[in-house]
Amino acid sequence: MKYRPLYIAATGQHMGKTTVALGLVRYLQDRGIDAGFMKPVGQSYVVIDGEKVDEDAVLIHETFHYTERMKMMSPIAVERGFTETHIFARDSHLLRKQVEDAHRQLSADKEAMIIEGTGHAGVGSCFGLSNADVAQVLGCKALVVSGGGIGRPIDEIALSASLFGTRGVPTLGAVLNKVLPDKLEKVQRVVAAGLNNMGMRLLGVAPYIDRLTHPTLTQLVQHLGLEVLSAGEGLATRAKHNIVAAMEPEHMTRYLTDHTLVITPGDRTDNIEVCLASHQSEGPPQLAGFVLTGGLVPPPAMMEHLARSGLPVLLSQDDTYTVSSRIRELVFKIEATDLDKIQAAQEMVCSHVDVDYILQSL
Repeated sequence: MKYRPLYIAATGQHMGKTTVALGLVRYLQDRGIDAGFMKPVGQSYVVIDGEKVDEDAVLIHETFHYTERMKMMSPIAVERGFTETHIFARDSHLLRKQVEDAHRQLSADKEAMIIEGTGHAGVGSCFGLSNADVAQVLGCKALVVSGGGIGRPIDEIALSASLFGTRGVPTLGAVLNKVLPDKLEKVQRVVAAGLNNMGMRLLGVAPYIDRLTHPTLTQLVQHLGLEVLSAGEGLATRAKHNIVAAMEPEHMTRYLTDHTLVITPGDRTDNIEVCLASHQSEGPPQLAGFVLTGGLVPPPAMMEHLARSGLPVLLSQDDTYTVSSRIRELVFKIEATDLDKIQAAQEMVCSHVDVDYILQSL
């Protein structure tokens, strides 16, 4: 049985490595190939049973119902102070052994392994485990994921492939992700030619899918530390847009659309009333809910009105500007409970990435 490991690298953070991993593992399993997964070095982790495990490893573990211990799929978690400690300790051999041991156990009975990197190709160099180093240690071929555009992704893909090349790791090609749909055809044509000029292959151009970025209200509660004043009909609702409702009511309603999250000081009962009236009228917009700011809770009569609406009502102690800024800056990764996002990601990869070529090249 030929063992086929593939290292999914990227030109930076949040390019879509995990999205590609979700699609590739599903593709392999659908074809009867027993495929495993690991993320050797993780920067964003959660603590499970006292062990630090990368969030992406948790997602893949739960999505595909792996039975292996989660920590094995995520042997190294870069916590605060980790880099400084290992720069002075100079124990990269110990870290490599941890990665090799985990990989050996995970791959023992697997036909293929999808191995997800972290950040750009050079991340981890400071403690002797860059993405290129890990790919070399594990005997992988690499796939580079980049964002949309033309010149910049070509340049950054070339840089990544160059670093992998210094470690003797072949790069199968590149995938561009989050490309604006109306630019898809042009980007495909020009970037394919640009990479071909450098002897590289473009293996896919995936469109930007807006709904993959929409958080549930539960995720907002968790990320922002919000208090739930009323769960309404549930916190699984996704917020597709948000509006700061601090202007006069007659000017505000034009910005309300379906699944809008209304962010407003808790004492702006005039705006709350107008939003509720709009939500309860026939047809759109149907709102996602409210975040009341400044730690201000509306009077009891208004809270009763909000409860009857069925809309979730969340409370923040921060001011309106801070709340809206934090929401805008947050990046919501796909979680195991995001079944709709997982399916969309998998369908996108199988539709827009040359998965057959990748499999044949491993």
